[in-house]
Amino acid sequence: MNNSDKGLVLIIDDNAANLKVISEFLIEAGHEVLIAKNGKSGLKKVKKASPDLILLDVRMPEMDGFEVCRRLKAWPDKKDIPVIFLTAVSNTNPTDKVKGLSLGAVDFIGKPILGKEVIARVNIHLRLRKLTQKLKDQNKLLQQEIKERQRSEEALRQSRQRLTFLIQRTPLAVIEWDRNFDIVTWNSAAERIFGYAQTEALGMRGFKFLMPESARDRFNQVLANLLLDPAPNRSTNEIVTKEGKTITCEWHMAALMDELGNTVGAAAVVMDISDRVAAEVSLQKAYQELQQEISDRQRAETTLQKLNKELQRLATLDSLTQVANRHRFDRYLDQEWRRLQREQAPLALLFCDVDRFKPYNDTYGHLAGDESLIRVAQAMTRTCQRVADLVARYGGEEFAIILPNTDYKGAKQVAEQIQQAVKRLKIPHRASGVSDYLTISIGIACVIPTGEAFPQDLIAQADAALYKAKTQGRDRAVCAQEGQ
Repeated sequence: MNNSDKGLVLIIDDNAANLKVISEFLIEAGHEVLIAKNGKSGLKKVKKASPDLILLDVRMPEMDGFEVCRRLKAWPDKKDIPVIFLTAVSNTNPTDKVKGLSLGAVDFIGKPILGKEVIARVNIHLRLRKLTQKLKDQNKLLQQEIKERQRSEEALRQSRQRLTFLIQRTPLAVIEWDRNFDIVTWNSAAERIFGYAQTEALGMRGFKFLMPESARDRFNQVLANLLLDPAPNRSTNEIVTKEGKTITCEWHMAALMDELGNTVGAAAVVMDISDRVAAEVSLQKAYQELQQEISDRQRAETTLQKLNKELQRLATLDSLTQVANRHRFDRYLDQEWRRLQREQAPLALLFCDVDRFKPYNDTYGHLAGDESLIRVAQAMTRTCQRVADLVARYGGEEFAIILPNTDYKGAKQVAEQIQQAVKRLKIPHRASGVSDYLTISIGIACVIPTGEAFPQDLIAQADAALYKAKTQGRDRAVCAQEGQ
């Protein structure tokens, strides 16, 4: 494993066996390991040690993994630490995964633990984190380099006005030409950069001996232009040293004027920027990679958001009838019970059962049975059009309808409307014994929620009323409370 893949991994799990197994896998792979046996201890170790990655068990006493993750992500200096949830495969459900990912987790690992999977996922997320940090550092370095270059250019602009600069010791090459373009100044930096000794360079005309053949005419024209326009100029060019090496240099050139304003020569300050150019190319590449990484991550996040929405939708719908499922029913009933308890308003519940559905399946087949359930669910949905009403498939051929802010009278009206809507479907049922067409029986219960009762009490009442409707001959709606 590459050293860049190694890191400090904190494992938070209340199961000692899991801690031992995972620790051995990670240590064998070359990682450093910290362990914590509960969420509170784990958060303390995060503050103290600041690990590179956290493996976090979802199910723990006192403080579960979701709460630990929520607190961790609230710390500005720790929120970027990647968190991978550990959870038993048999206990994993889409809701838990959606919750974990929304809290900021980067991945899930199922139990029982597989060593290769743990190492692979840990290595991937450590690599991603370190690459992201590296790109941030490189981008910061690029910004610093840009600022430094701007400062250098400003300093050079000021320095070009000082003739004394030509005789000062400087790491920059300083070259001076007379009016005939013969070199009269060639400092030690010029010797070092270009490879020609001062004795070799002095008296040489122009600087075509430093230029690739393709650039010589252009550079000679630059010198000639200085006689006509003495304004300083800057250029970046490739230079060939005495040893034949090609380097990149930045040239700052200006005309030299006498007291009468006549041009008497030219001067240049030359900087070897080969290393800087190479660094800029490298930084530009790193910046492009960072932009690509950001773009890829944004696309991944968009895809994940779409998947999360779809998971949330699927988690609350019955796959056959596309009405609410049992899980959604239980949560919504509990929600409305608490709301109407505060408001002291009535809550009605209808339990509906397709009459003699087993004989229907035996007679027409299960595909026809499925289609009839879909049509019945659609009829119920069309009838219950208030925003707060909820139609749910309770199980098999049973449906449950929650009617908030509805008393017995209103609930009975809805029940009768549903029965009529089902009858209008005219779904043949020759094995019914009740009618030539498919019918339903409905049990009605209504209560004003209190602190002494529970939603299950309302379910029991509606179920008992449904039982009465069946025993009284089916194809009817019966209220749990007599006389309603």
